[in-house]
Amino acid sequence: MAKGCGIDLGKSLVRLAAFESSKGNHRLTRYMAAAPEAGEAPVEAARAVLAGAAKKLGQVELGLTGSDLMMRYLPVPPVEDWRLERLMDFEIREVESRSGSSLASSYNLLPVPKGLDDEDTMLLSLVREDLLESTMEDLGGLTVKAFTPNAIALYNAYLVLGDHETSTTLIASLGSGTLDLALVNGTELFFARSVSTSLEKRDGALASQLKIDEGRARALIHKHLDLRLALGERLSSDAERVTRPLMPMYESLPTLLGGAVTLCKAQARLSDLTLDRVLLTGGGANSNGLAEFLEARMRIPVQVWNPVEMVDLESLPEDEAGQLEADGPGATVALGLGLGASDAELYALEILTAAARKKKAFSERTLFSILMGVAAVAFLVVNFVVMGG
Repeated sequence: MAKGCGIDLGKSLVRLAAFESSKGNHRLTRYMAAAPEAGEAPVEAARAVLAGAAKKLGQVELGLTGSDLMMRYLPVPPVEDWRLERLMDFEIREVESRSGSSLASSYNLLPVPKGLDDEDTMLLSLVREDLLESTMEDLGGLTVKAFTPNAIALYNAYLVLGDHETSTTLIASLGSGTLDLALVNGTELFFARSVSTSLEKRDGALASQLKIDEGRARALIHKHLDLRLALGERLSSDAERVTRPLMPMYESLPTLLGGAVTLCKAQARLSDLTLDRVLLTGGGANSNGLAEFLEARMRIPVQVWNPVEMVDLESLPEDEAGQLEADGPGATVALGLGLGASDAELYALEILTAAARKKKAFSERTLFSILMGVAAVAFLVVNFVVMGG
């Protein structure tokens, strides 16, 4: 049975989910969450509160999101693996030369039907190496297996905990200033992307409008924000006072969601693609009226997806089960990261720094040499016994 845990470095809450997986069966063994203190970075909260537990829970995957993460879609011909590796190495060097920075990368074929031609589509993910190295240093002694895009974690969470409806579905995880997207049909991944949003400035904007501090503004938003105001519904004076100044930030969301389909058509070369529904998840999914607002603007069904409803909580300590149920859709990315870390059969896009990749390759070569040595000794012993007989 393989162990693994995922850590979602959210700006408002850091979450850890640990799984044990074997032959397609997954058991959630730990779930932890901690809010960064004022002025504290999420990675510092992860080190202080979660790193001690993570060391005992198997291989660790950390999520990546936002504007620092690049995700590119490349048509590739059906060629031998070594030729494909050369093609991708060339592409990575080209991007590095344009960016002027060393880039950590990972790539994998998309499990998507052929589009307009016979070429496959390769998903390439890149991020600056110095950002990953800084994160690993800030985590102290925590050993990181890999960094994985949050959008890929969404897909893996859907593979294990979703309904696999045969319709084109956009899974959208709304966080504090980030939006992670996975476009799927059944169990096939068509497109994945992470973007930054203006909601990162939401608390500060309301604080400035009402002349209060950001902590107070955040509390008012959680209590009174109601996006049904944009649909013409009459609300209480408190709800209107909080919601109206923030409406411009939410008005851009339908465009961002619809843009994922447009980009997928172009980059994955699926010209006949039509979006059938949106599954809204993440920490911001339960905002009052958000699903109704998006449904009215996009004119397709939008519903909140809470994968926690499909998780067996029996193996969790009581307090951690309560935390998970309270987090609900906010736990989706952490669950997907943990599932990916513990199950090698799920879709993988694991980003490593050059140093970490060399260390991993050395460990694999060392293990292979040991296994070959054991096999040679076993052969000699068996041969000796047989010849002696």
